[in-house]
Amino acid sequence: MIGKAIGVIILAAGGSSRLGRPKQLLEYRGKPLICHAVETAIDASLGSVIVVLGSNADAVSSAVGGFPISIVLNEDWQIGISSSIKCGLTHALEIQPAMSAAVFMLSDQPFVRGDDLIALAERFRSNNSLIVASEYGGSFGVPALFGREVFGDLMNLSGDAGAKSIIKHHLDKVSMIELPRASVDIDSLDDYENLVRGKNR
Repeated sequence: MIGKAIGVIILAAGGSSRLGRPKQLLEYRGKPLICHAVETAIDASLGSVIVVLGSNADAVSSAVGGFPISIVLNEDWQIGISSSIKCGLTHALEIQPAMSAAVFMLSDQPFVRGDDLIALAERFRSNNSLIVASEYGGSFGVPALFGREVFGDLMNLSGDAGAKSIIKHHLDKVSMIELPRASVDIDSLDDYENLVRGKNR
């Protein structure tokens, strides 16, 4: 039987190659970005929160060790984001075998709020969409919710193919929610400096 719980999976295993240091640990408003993401996921109260770590796992794990979350290590993180998606989803299903959907989010979208994740879940539950994605900056992406019917597609991802490829494949069954604040992510030092200076609010 499929339950009502929705797992929230935070993808935080990347090596931040463009930035040159772990973006997960960059300080914003007195705490690391990864802590903002974890607090957002917990605030939504959708179900279990899973954080997928890889590069700099010990340091990032220490930063979030006090939260009621599950931490899973993706030893194959260098293969690409697909490995983290599969690692996180596998762990989420072990915790909640009957969960109805999974929300994937990143550790470097500091303006995403718990209410935004709740909105994804409410849209999913109200219109039986296969996928509910965030729409911003003329495109779409995460945070995004994937119904149980597409878990198999997620598990078949490879290399650096991420959740967006699944959204594109099922576009006729996707519901979009406008979420312009999700357009802010931290990929470079300039992005981070703009964040700290408040230029991208």
